[in-house]
Amino acid sequence: MEISLCIPTHDRYDTFLRNNLEKYIQSPYISEIIIADDATDDYNKLLLVYGDNHPKVKLYRQSQNVGSFKNKVFAASLATKDWICLIDSDNYVDERYFEPLLKEWREDGINRASVYTPSQGLPNFIMKETDLWYIGKREWNRIVPKTWFLNLGNFVFHKNLVPYLCMSEYHQHNCHGVCSIYINWIAVKHGFNIRFIKNMAYDHAVHPGSTYVLTSRESDNFNHTFNWVI
Repeated sequence: MEISLCIPTHDRYDTFLRNNLEKYIQSPYISEIIIADDATDDYNKLLLVYGDNHPKVKLYRQSQNVGSFKNKVFAASLATKDWICLIDSDNYVDERYFEPLLKEWREDGINRASVYTPSQGLPNFIMKETDLWYIGKREWNRIVPKTWFLNLGNFVFHKNLVPYLCMSEYHQHNCHGVCSIYINWIAVKHGFNIRFIKNMAYDHAVHPGSTYVLTSRESDNFNHTFNWVI
């Protein structure tokens, strides 16, 4: 199964991408790497290293800053493979992420209507035994507005979700650090489900320059005022 790794970035080459990209290039789990720079110098720095004709790395740049959500959607829309792994540039995925996902696909089959979500954002978030390994509309509305754990993000989904993410009616919202919850909301609203995969893990960095930290107050306000019910 071919997977496009889609990475939205904003001034993260020096602190994260420079250390992780070579690992991604060598990964047998990743077929192509799409990097969308949100109008910073990351694009130029990457271009100097990888050029504009790399067999695996494809570079794109926004003409102006569009924010986290729109840049994530932009990156996903550029993927050419059927399955998309959307990963924040300050996080990192390796075999601890892909092997549990592939195990799930081998044992239970592949569902194009599922958003496959890691259950561990290391070192701070580890989802334990729960009745929420699967979330459809009924489960979603039962847990609203306690949706904070759905902000884990860094998920894998089929490209048929992308048109719903690209719909212009959603781009009016400025959801900042809760955009992962927002993407899940869009998915469930349009008939997809969220599947947390046991033991599927990624390295989750919370640092002074993260979108979550910089927009925490606005994100909290959005989370408590947006109508999350489907």
